[in-house]
Amino acid sequence: MRRGTLQYAYQFIPHLPTLDWRFFYTSNISASRRLLLEAAEAGIVFDPCFRHAAFEDSEYAWRLTRRGLHIHYVPEARVVHDHLVDLAGFCAREERAGRMAVVFCRKHPAADPLLEVFWIGERRRRFTRSPPTP
Repeated sequence: MRRGTLQYAYQFIPHLPTLDWRFFYTSNISASRRLLLEAAEAGIVFDPCFRHAAFEDSEYAWRLTRRGLHIHYVPEARVVHDHLVDLAGFCAREERAGRMAVVFCRKHPAADPLLEVFWIGERRRRFTRSPPTP
């Protein structure tokens, strides 16, 4: 099995026993209207601190998990995103994602998706915890 990060790692999903908040990809997910409305009434909405499209959906799902969010994989549910991305655009997106990962880790150090087990595949890696840099 190849290794990869959880983002865009759909090929690993059928092999995992459960899916957690890290698989809440807003590019391809359906959620219970009731869960979302009740969460919104409780003030649980997308956090505006995430100024770029990265980790905002994972962070939202982290908070929804406490309200009963369960993720189920349905292989027949498909979406296609056809975006032309050149090297410069990819690098810029990854830099923004890194910045938003820092926001996430500062808000939720217990979740810490990058330092815990954000790699999946043949074996899981554990990284030593170090303070985030600005």
